[in-house]
Parts: sequence; structure tokens; C-alpha cells
Amino acid sequence: MSTSASVLLAIISCLEVFTDVSQPESNQFIATGWNVDSGQADPHLAALRVARFQGVHLWGLCEVKNSQWAELFVRAAGENEPGEFIGIISRTGGTDQSCIIYDTTRFDLVRSFEIDWADRLWYCPRMPIRPPLVAHLRHRATGQELLFMVDRMYGCRIDMQAEALNAWASAQTLPLVAVGTYDFQYDPETGPLCPDGQKALLALIADGVFHWLAPDNPVSTFNWDRDVIDDFVFLANTSGRLSGQSRIVVEPGDFAGGDTASNHRPVQATLNVR
Repeated sequence: MSTSASVLLAIISCLEVFTDVSQPESNQFIATGWNVDSGQADPHLAALRVARFQGVHLWGLCEVKNSQWAELFVRAAGENEPGEFIGIISRTGGTDQSCIIYDTTRFDLVRSFEIDWADRLWYCPRMPIRPPLVAHLRHRATGQELLFMVDRMYGCRIDMQAEALNAWASAQTLPLVAVGTYDFQYDPETGPLCPDGQKALLALIADGVFHWLAPDNPVSTFNWDRDVIDDFVFLANTSGRLSGQSRIVVEPGDFAGGDTASNHRPVQATLNVR
């Protein structure tokens, strides 16, 4: 990974809207994004961590190795939970597939789809195609429809991928919640460490299309030789309809699992439907 220059933090548009405790609980839901690291992690250990979460209604997992992994995570998401959970797995991505898991007592699925980037010029030879996976959901308590997206950007030409996402999101009318690994290599103190990460982040938030739901505990989400945030929650088209806050989920012994643990930390968002 490159360790070059940082970006001016002042130009990043961050939503940091905290939960209104007077709002009915039915108007609130919790979404968690996590890179489960198909390249090295033991899926059973990852599933145990998923099962330890309580009260999560929506999961966006990236780097899911196959449908067997996805089924394991769906079962774990429903462990000791009152809701019923269903999973959606991407059709493409090889061993880096994406998976969305949703609580059917909180959401109805309208449709799911992948954003097809296969014809884009940024794809290099042997570059794995990892299109964003999107679920169009209806929040049952309020009737509000929204898009939930999980994305694992490829660490090459991420500025072009970010520009394409920005253009796609600007054409949508529904509120959008986007989770995943974006490879911006964002230092909590100085901003993106590499020029590509800086350009990509600025391209994603250009014209106020996306807003970073910045965590209230900005610590590293990726096991590297220095602190970097590589896993994010972004919102788009949410003004007056959706707000929230996020945090990075830290457990004792994170990144100490050698070849059996994910190199990423989950990021969790508490969201309020207006």
C-alpha cells in the first residue's frame, strides 16, 4: 500500500447527526458493514463474531467466499434475535462476493441487483469484477423505501470507481446507505495516505452526493502497519428522510488472530427514519 500525501479535512462533508432518543424505536434500525476477509479468515470464527452482535437488522458483508459462507452468516445474524433473517449474495465476484442480510420483520425486499461495471474502462487484465450489491428495501414501520449497498472497491483506479458510484447515486431518488471497504487508506488524523485515495474520496463526495457518516470513535478498521480507516458508511439522498450516527466496533484482541481472523473491523450505523 502507498503511504503518500493527505487531504484537507475541511472539504469532506460529514454527517454526524446523533440519535433522537425521543423517536420511537420502530423508526430506528441498525446496519452493520464488515469485510469478512475471504482471503484468510476462518468463516466459523467470523460467524461467531456476527452472532455476538445483538439488535442488528441489516448486514452488508463483503469478501464472502461462497454461498456456504453466506448461509453461515445468515444463521449467525439470526442467533438469539427475535426477527427472521434472509440473505442475498452477489452473482459475481469470484471468492470476493458480497452478501446482504436483512430482518424480514423490519424490512420488505422490493428487489436486489448488482451495479454492472463490467464494461468500464478501469478494469485491468485479471482484475476481479466486484460490482456493488444493492437491496431495494421498504422499512415496514414507516413505509419509507431505501437502497442499501455493500461495495468492495478494487484497490486500482479507485477514483474512477468512485466517480461512477457518484454518478449512479446522483441519479437515484431513494435514500441510500452504503457500507463496505473503499480502500481510501484514511488516516484518522491526516486523511487519505495515498493520492489515489484522496482523489477517490473527493470524487465520491463531489457535489454533496455522498456524505460520510463519520464514526464517533475514529480508529483503524484495517490491520496494517499504521492506523487507517478503510471501511466506511456513506449516506446519499437522505435529507429530511434518514439520519444517524456510526461507530467502529472494537473487540479485545482485534487483529491478533493471525491467519484465522479478518483483517477488518465492522462499522455499525444506528439510523433513524424521519
